[in-house]
Amino acid sequence: MAVLRQIPEEYLVPLADLLVEGGVRSLEITHDYARTTDDVAMLSQRYGADASVGVGTTWSVELAESAAAAGAEFCVIPGVDVPQCGATQPQHRSHHKTAHLHD
Repeated sequence: MAVLRQIPEEYLVPLADLLVEGGVRSLEITHDYARTTDDVAMLSQRYGADASVGVGTTWSVELAESAAAAGAEFCVIPGVDVPQCGATQPQHRSHHKTAHLHD
């Protein structure tokens, strides 16, 4: 997994392309800047089944839902929060701090 934190817009696609071409299959976009969901949507569409795109660090159910709507396949949360776990429980696939948002 590669964590992409606040990568300037002009460098995001070239960097992500290099990572995916080099075998990285999971891209985490940090949830700490205004373009997060736009970047998730663009990269999810660009790579399709070639790479899983998700978000982290996500602090609320609302952020997780907006990421899922943008195409995020996973959501990394900083700790266990009962309401967040309840919101993602039907699709949760592991006991780790990653909630999977889509099947």
